[in-house]
Amino acid sequence: ASDVYKRQNTGSTSVTPIRYNDSPIGQIDTASRQLYAFSAQRGDLITITMQRISGDLDSYLILTDAQGHTLATSDDDPANPGTLDAAIRDWLVRATGDYQIIATRFGQAAGTSHGAFVLSLTRVSPDQMGHTAAHAILLDYGASAAGTIDNDTLMRYYQFEAHKGDVIALDMERTRGNLDPTLTLATPDSKPIVTNDQGQR
Repeated sequence: ASDVYKRQNTGSTSVTPIRYNDSPIGQIDTASRQLYAFSAQRGDLITITMQRISGDLDSYLILTDAQGHTLATSDDDPANPGTLDAAIRDWLVRATGDYQIIATRFGQAAGTSHGAFVLSLTRVSPDQMGHTAAHAILLDYGASAAGTIDNDTLMRYYQFEAHKGDVIALDMERTRGNLDPTLTLATPDSKPIVTNDQGQR
């Protein structure tokens, strides 16, 4: 198991190990933050929420890598506007490794709000990935992925990271059934660049 699951201590603040679907309860008062650590795989699509359950806590979330570099922050929950909750939603993990969540309050040590909260860490399950553009499967150069097109799933979505000047080739090969494949290369905002439906491979 990764060392992230061994309870650590950083100065006077302990780090609590968590896994997907855990929902620990924490408190922000004299301690202005609570630290949590987890392991993730490249391609995981994760959501972290911090929901106030008592007091006047104005929740604030910080996601960092194992070295403490900030990757994402949130002072609100876009899915629940008007609340004092915080959420980092649909964040794509680009490197396998250990990560840290800092659950704190607006203003952090200088803030004055306080109260209890429930923290939630989830990921989109692998069988639900690829059904929408927002949940596209991360595909690396040289890799392949299997999928199914049927009456319930008319499209499958994949994404990849590219650099200016890269020359790419995409191939979609039928492995069973009578599928007549169609491939579309699109921009990150889903605008089609090129479509190909030639052949029945």
